[in-house]
Amino acid sequence: CWKTHKKVGMKMKGGKLVNDCRPKNEEVEYIDEKGKYSAIVDLGVKVGGKKGGRIAQQAEKEVGKAAVEFASKGENAIMPTIVRKKSKPYSWDIGKVELSKVANIEKKMPQKFISKDGFGITQSCKNYLLPLIQGEAWAPFKDGVIDTASLKNKLTKKKLKSFKI
Repeated sequence: CWKTHKKVGMKMKGGKLVNDCRPKNEEVEYIDEKGKYSAIVDLGVKVGGKKGGRIAQQAEKEVGKAAVEFASKGENAIMPTIVRKKSKPYSWDIGKVELSKVANIEKKMPQKFISKDGFGITQSCKNYLLPLIQGEAWAPFKDGVIDTASLKNKLTKKKLKSFKI
């Protein structure tokens, strides 16, 4: 990497694995799978990628965690939700909603988010989406390999009585 950049991991380029070098002065903090704060590089907005931005990925993890916590408390027929508190700086909480209120229900994009020609999005939509798509959550590396979570695979006791369909 150049003196003004640092290595944050590896990436595929032209079918080859190469260093992923990012500017040193562009850092933000995020919470990794182990709950620790780590420095990562945030280069701005990534649109059209397969994954959402750094905040969206963090929220996905928290929603999954909340789902497990709700189920372990015996709560069912609910769905964890992301409740936006503020846009600048972006902040959110985990909420929940009854499945009967959202399952098989179509929620359309607000008209103010759709351009007049119907083929694009407005600045209002971009402002709403930006915190969710900007930046990238860089995977933590350990000895040159992505440091992944290890599942405990613990079974829980059956709670339902036998039934026939």
